[in-house]
Amino acid sequence: MFELYMNGSRLVTTDDVGAAVLAHSRTLTSLGRSAIIEFPVLAGGQPAFASATSGYDAPITAVHIPDDPNIPFILEGSSEATRAIRRAALGADSPT
Repeated sequence: MFELYMNGSRLVTTDDVGAAVLAHSRTLTSLGRSAIIEFPVLAGGQPAFASATSGYDAPITAVHIPDDPNIPFILEGSSEATRAIRRAALGADSPT
């Protein structure tokens, strides 16, 4: 599980989504760009979706918390969000 601190908010998400968000942020920061991304989070103990600015001039702090192997942390839509965020990062790195 990842706790991401973005735009003044604490966002709890899965390992795969957290890693994709960090990679996306690194890529866009290196290009001097930013974008809004959406991904599943746990908010108030309930599954939800967050929209956040990622990349240049959008600081992010990530805290990785190892999952309890007896209690898997799964959020609906995580796989799709991970793929979409990774594709967006790859597309941002391509010449326009």
